[in-house]
Amino acid sequence: MIRVTQILSDSNIGGAGTWVLKFAGHYDPALIELSVLVPRGAAITPLLRQTGAEVVEVPMAPDRSYDRQIVTALREPLRRLAPDVVHTHGSFAGRVAARRYTDAAAIYTKHTLDGERSGVKRAVWRFLDRRYSDGIIAVSECAKRNLIANGADPGRITVIYNGTVPIEPVSPGRREELRRGFGLEPDAFVFAIVARLEPIKDHRTFLRAAALAAAEHPNARFLIVGGGSLRGALESFARELGIGGQTVFTGEIAGAADVYRAADAVVLSSESENMPLSVLEAMSAGLPVLSTDVGGVREAVSDGISGLLAARSDAAALARGMARLMDEPELARTLGAAGERIYREKFTIERCVDRTQQLYQEARRV
Repeated sequence: MIRVTQILSDSNIGGAGTWVLKFAGHYDPALIELSVLVPRGAAITPLLRQTGAEVVEVPMAPDRSYDRQIVTALREPLRRLAPDVVHTHGSFAGRVAARRYTDAAAIYTKHTLDGERSGVKRAVWRFLDRRYSDGIIAVSECAKRNLIANGADPGRITVIYNGTVPIEPVSPGRREELRRGFGLEPDAFVFAIVARLEPIKDHRTFLRAAALAAAEHPNARFLIVGGGSLRGALESFARELGIGGQTVFTGEIAGAADVYRAADAVVLSSESENMPLSVLEAMSAGLPVLSTDVGGVREAVSDGISGLLAARSDAAALARGMARLMDEPELARTLGAAGERIYREKFTIERCVDRTQQLYQEARRV
């Protein structure tokens, strides 16, 4: 039995939180004894508790990678849990605390991409990375290259692709019911975007593309799923573009399976991504994906084969992709089917969890 403590710094349920939640629902309890440390009041807490994992709320500042007070706050729970492996997500403080208060191996997952460091900054980061971690999980080959460019030791990096649970289809009647619940007509062509409403996701480019596509395709509808600081501004922008009546903002949804079941295609307009879970979820549902060509997206989506790619910030290109999916239903079906095959080959939750548990076994200090 390996005692594993995961530390999550996020207050919201972003990509890292979704990863933790999916792992907690699928790890092998005969092999792993799992505990998760989260900030007090984190949105993910009740969902994690439903998985049966031990969840400890810690009085630490949320959404911060490092603070000395966070290190101190982690002392008591880490000493009590006495883990064999500490696995952090966005928490450098967690790795420092692991070194200070436990004999555990410390690993972390790189969920995002960093700007390239140089000179003194690169040297300092390299020193701290080696001092406070034993291994790194990169969720894409792109992330591995990014880590190496910033000074990480290639030999300590393991690429483990994100995994997700397949979105199973529903009957036509249930699909129509789901659409009504979102305020969508049965005959609409629905583009969903599942992403935090924050600048890096570039919803403004998505909305510009939506307005261009809707001008030629009045039955197009746009389902915007997620919470964030930009909701009010984006709702206003949709109205300014003349598509307020064709756009639905759902807010945060815990588990977006029904979004994919109601949609015809999934779009991602991000300025930067590592290995986005919304793309993998869409592929698992057999939906065509239209995404900006950023980060590790190309490792899942091959342009014209398992999805469509567009340049970052290029609303016109995204609009052309939307039009193709609406005008060429056979293409949409072909892309969706190819994406589902790739998902089953590379991005299942079982594959992700198995490889992570294997890494825990290898990392545990004897």
